[in-house]
Amino acid sequence: KYDSKVVTLPITVKPNPVKSIEIKKLPNKTTYIDGEDIKLDGLEVVSVYESGKKELIEDYTINTNKATLSTNEIVISYLAYTCKFDITVEENSIIDLQITKKPNKLEYLVDEIFNTEGMIVTAEYKDGTKKEITDYEIDKSVLSINDSEVKIKYDSKVVSLPIKVKID
Repeated sequence: KYDSKVVTLPITVKPNPVKSIEIKKLPNKTTYIDGEDIKLDGLEVVSVYESGKKELIEDYTINTNKATLSTNEIVISYLAYTCKFDITVEENSIIDLQITKKPNKLEYLVDEIFNTEGMIVTAEYKDGTKKEITDYEIDKSVLSINDSEVKIKYDSKVVSLPIKVKID
């Protein structure tokens, strides 16, 4: 408006719909242990409009919240669009085996049978959890004068327990 004059111009507003979504930056973490929660810290997902404009979005969803050995990719969904990224999922394997409590008996006579009573064996896993193990294997049962240790095995881990064997 200028000096009581009005100019009207026709304008057409065209929609600028989303044509796709894409990952701008992968999350900080892409390697997980089986059963671990998926963490998306650092992930940046953008919507791509027909005009070429890109806009950061945060209200997307993902196909799973837990990493499993059968999961090797995370699918991100927003509106009717998807994109994905790969993850690595490792087995929650044992990293250490320990005798956390020695058995009640550590001294034996020749031909006695090793007694596990009182012994506690603990396995530590990649995810930091510890679990008491009861189905371990022992490398010998009947003891000889030459035995100075008993080996306890679970999974692929072995721990030695010093013992004394003497003649009657």
